[in-house]
Amino acid sequence: MNRSILLLVIVLILSLAAACGPAALIGGATPVDDAAQSEPEALPQEPDATLPELEADQLEEIAMKRVGGEGYGFFDIPENWVNFFDPQTAGEDNVIQFSDILGQNIITVRYMPATPDLATPEEMLGAVAEYMASMGGDGITGARVDLNGIDALQVYGFFQYDGTSMVVWGFASDGGTLHQIVAEGPIEGAIGTILDTVNYLESSFALES
Repeated sequence: MNRSILLLVIVLILSLAAACGPAALIGGATPVDDAAQSEPEALPQEPDATLPELEADQLEEIAMKRVGGEGYGFFDIPENWVNFFDPQTAGEDNVIQFSDILGQNIITVRYMPATPDLATPEEMLGAVAEYMASMGGDGITGARVDLNGIDALQVYGFFQYDGTSMVVWGFASDGGTLHQIVAEGPIEGAIGTILDTVNYLESSFALES
């Protein structure tokens, strides 16, 4: 199972925890009593830390298309990107995924109602940071960023063992709906890198079309 699938499963488990009982499950942990349950770790605090930005002359002129939907938000991706089919999320109505033709660069977007166990973007991204650490991530950093005009939290980390990176944004919209956007891809790649994918999202994402 790839990291993006595992991350979706973790968040789904967290969002269902309120219906199943007071204990939140992270990474398949056994439920524990509230008294013994520790508070989620705070995000690494480096407010000024961001991924390197691409210079204008580094961006290729490529044809783009706008994708997304109500609830998820809308964003631009290369015209030759495709829907990424994930059997683990088949039947769910709150997850959409897209990838390049090789399935190396992947964008996953989901939204969910806030619950007592997962009530804020800080809690959601705190769980993401713990997950990245459990998967051997390096340089895990949290920051507050501008997601094309949206005030969002961000966590990113690098996985040296396979040369990839994962970048996750989280924010809450009106009504308390939590939004999570995940970009995953190689640090270096022949048909695109994680920085390309980050640029697509940070330059085009919007909740309205």
